[in-house]
Amino acid sequence: MEFHEFGNLRNPKLLLIHGMAVTWESFNPLIDELSKHYYLIIPSLDGHNGDSSSHFECIDQETEQIENYILSRYTDYVHGAYGFSMGGTILLKLLANQKIQISKVILDAAYYLPLGIYSKTAAMILSKILLDLRNNQLHPKMRSLLSYYDVDVESLKKALYPQISLKSIENCFLELFKFSLQQSLRNSTEMYYWYGSNEIIPEKSIKYLKQVVPNIKEKVLKDLGHGEFITKYSTEAVKEMRTIYG
Repeated sequence: MEFHEFGNLRNPKLLLIHGMAVTWESFNPLIDELSKHYYLIIPSLDGHNGDSSSHFECIDQETEQIENYILSRYTDYVHGAYGFSMGGTILLKLLANQKIQISKVILDAAYYLPLGIYSKTAAMILSKILLDLRNNQLHPKMRSLLSYYDVDVESLKKALYPQISLKSIENCFLELFKFSLQQSLRNSTEMYYWYGSNEIIPEKSIKYLKQVVPNIKEKVLKDLGHGEFITKYSTEAVKEMRTIYG
């Protein structure tokens, strides 16, 4: 795992965790403005960082590396954190571990929908779809199905990290589908959950998440899809983030 840092160390620390099959550079639209007000710590997850020998193995391993990096260089306190998609799921694990205290957290379309015995089958099917999309081999019927569910197929393809391995893709999906918090998060962290009104899975995820994070605040972003707020409307996204992080 690699880490990228921006800003003045005197400013409050802000942890940004990217999603599955994209890179830390997905935060490029936010970095210039956010780094004026916060010290940014951005991990590049295993299997997503240009190191051909690196594969994403599991959420626990990614979480541990982030914890060790922060604790070895700073204190056990981070002012704020933002996790996009799988990055939000990793952020939930960080909070559950309680090794790092985080004051304010934004989960942007974080996946939280355990599939139980169907996890492995679902992971295999979706891995094949994502790999076909990356390799320009997506079946026209599958493309139509994704479009029906308001998935911007071309934007998704453009955002995909082209060097991600099949092993990393399968492990990412499997870890997401198996992930479940063992107990409720009832700490002092202020938590917010964002998702676009065109997204289906996050709308279901937040319902499950509220069972273990009862005080989480929900924000629906009108007419937006997965990740579109930070990529297409970065100025507005930064304003919203500053309102929360202070």
